[in-house]
Amino acid sequence: MGATEGSVRFIAGRDTTNRAVSLLLSQPGTYRGGAAALQPPHLRTVLLEADTPALRHSMQAAGFSRFSYHPYRRALSPISGPASSCGHNQLWIRDLPFVQERLRTAPLVRVNGLEL
Repeated sequence: MGATEGSVRFIAGRDTTNRAVSLLLSQPGTYRGGAAALQPPHLRTVLLEADTPALRHSMQAAGFSRFSYHPYRRALSPISGPASSCGHNQLWIRDLPFVQERLRTAPLVRVNGLEL
């Protein structure tokens, strides 16, 4: 979502490493087009794969807070500052009680012999 109408090219065929060729979110003000998309109250969480000061400002202005997720404990930890400590996957949550209840009540899944 950018400040103007346009297109972004993506790398394809690289499985989990597919990405935008030019990361528009790194430029100040380019997330303005996404502000309306963040407003619906039923949007409780957003997962982003980028971190810029402008993006953090937009998410916080829309009522979201950033967390890291610990799958082995099904726990969330708040994150402040740049994302260097948690990589580029950003879990933004607006309705923390809803997400915590979902983590508490969701059925376990088996991954590599472990139940998470």
